[in-house]
Amino acid sequence: EFNLNGNSEIDFIWSPNYRANFGHNIKQLLSDPTASETNDNLDDRSIYSAEFTAMFAPTPTQTIFIIPSIQEIDYDDNEERNSTRLGLSGTWELRLDNTSAFSISYQTTEIDYEATIPDQDYDQLIFGYNKAHRLFYYNVDVGMNRYSSIGGDSEEPYFAANLTFDGSAHTLKISASRVLTDTSFGNGNLDDQLSSIDGSVANIEQLEQDRFRIAYQYLDLCRTCTLKLDLQFDDEDYTNNTPNNLEEIVYAIGLEYLIDSKSLISGRISHSDVEYSNQPALDYDLQKATFSYRRTVDKDWYWLLFTTYEEKDPSSTSVTAYTEWLAGVKIGYQF
Repeated sequence: EFNLNGNSEIDFIWSPNYRANFGHNIKQLLSDPTASETNDNLDDRSIYSAEFTAMFAPTPTQTIFIIPSIQEIDYDDNEERNSTRLGLSGTWELRLDNTSAFSISYQTTEIDYEATIPDQDYDQLIFGYNKAHRLFYYNVDVGMNRYSSIGGDSEEPYFAANLTFDGSAHTLKISASRVLTDTSFGNGNLDDQLSSIDGSVANIEQLEQDRFRIAYQYLDLCRTCTLKLDLQFDDEDYTNNTPNNLEEIVYAIGLEYLIDSKSLISGRISHSDVEYSNQPALDYDLQKATFSYRRTVDKDWYWLLFTTYEEKDPSSTSVTAYTEWLAGVKIGYQF
């Protein structure tokens, strides 16, 4: 079976005030976290998107953004989770000085599910603040998000914060968020996540996702070495399907060595603890070790050889225990 992970996008800029963006990203997800992570238990979620941005500046310190958009969510196997989303968002931003800004954003989205359930509306109101310093940048967003349909409403607080420190030898990124979403869209195929669990329920369902991530890089371990340390915590609470509520914490350590300008070898070891709030018999630990060699052919093409060892240790016989080795090759094109 052929599986993909990645993203691509194209920007069209007519003037400083008008632009369009077309994107596609795809991510491999676990269909059932309690089963083996084999091809039969993996599903590819593609998100196709198009948006048009109009920007207006009524004063030198104020900017208004109007963005209509459309997104198509497509699953290779579980087509009942497919959806189409038509959205419109508006943002007012006020620059407080050369390094900081305050903003107010409102977004409304109509969601048409392929499954035979009522369509829904999604609304989000956010107040944001960001500030940039010489070595670090941070932003904080707070607000509300709500799903509404003829069957009722789901409303929860929204929160997102990011801090990035970028020194000469050290890079530290800390992020935290709480968002109300559904099992069709999930986290929107976020890049560089340590887990492949994301709304892993077969039917359409609303859920609240809490996420906390610390990513650290040390660039001076040797002249061409990079040490990476990661910690990620995820919590998924479903509106109705509460037996599937779970928490996951992942620890990872990785090392990259640049052989030359075109060759890179890397390795990573990770440990995951998954706990189900209402079904402790489904709890399990997952250990994974990955080694890879990447070779850049030219500025656009590269190929990669990899091997992965994986071991799942369940707390009971309700979860499939397994040990497996995987090996493969990837060919990539960047544009």
